[in-house]
Amino acid sequence: EMQQSAPVGGGKFSSSQRVSFMEHVERLARQLPGPGEYQPPSLLLSKGTKFTTSNNPRGPDLALREARCMPGPASYEQLDHAPFQHVKGGEIQGRTANGVYDLEVQRAADIPGPQHYHPKTEFKAAGGMISSSKIPADTERICKEAAKIPGPGAYATGKRSKNVRASKMSEQPRVTDIDRQAKLAGMAPGPGEYGAPDRLRKGVQAGAFSMSKIETNVDVLMKTARELP
Repeated sequence: EMQQSAPVGGGKFSSSQRVSFMEHVERLARQLPGPGEYQPPSLLLSKGTKFTTSNNPRGPDLALREARCMPGPASYEQLDHAPFQHVKGGEIQGRTANGVYDLEVQRAADIPGPQHYHPKTEFKAAGGMISSSKIPADTERICKEAAKIPGPGAYATGKRSKNVRASKMSEQPRVTDIDRQAKLAGMAPGPGEYGAPDRLRKGVQAGAFSMSKIETNVDVLMKTARELP
């Protein structure tokens, strides 16, 4: 036996009004705290910074202040030591300084001349000789090389060359494209060589042209409308 299942209730549609986008935004805005709902800590009890009212010294005032801290010329104590008492002062030379030209002359005097050198080796070998022969030109060199090559009559031919027959040049005129086209046209049959006229005489009817009027789109639509119930 089949067990009877409990009755299942149907779904129920909500009858509440749909919330619009603006109403949803307003609802979220009500949940956020406003500006007057915050309680920030008070900063009135803390001590603030203090600005100085003293005059800041500028460039001249600062320079005078530093000058007062430095000793003057008479404030130094001179040391009375024996070595410093017997030191002679320097002497300024009274002669004229050498110019650029004088320095170059003095430098040239220190350099040895050609006769001051003493070479260790002497050239005892004979000098070379320059050739007085005439250089051959390009034409002379070509003629000299051509004289070494044997001419046409210098070759020895065998006995077989006597029995070889020479080829013969054809004396016929050359066939041009026009001659070839004319030859091919002569091989093709003419208009009167076909059997078409004889076949047309044996009861073959010629075609007839239709004299009926061609229907336009308007005529086809009117004809179709008449056939409709």
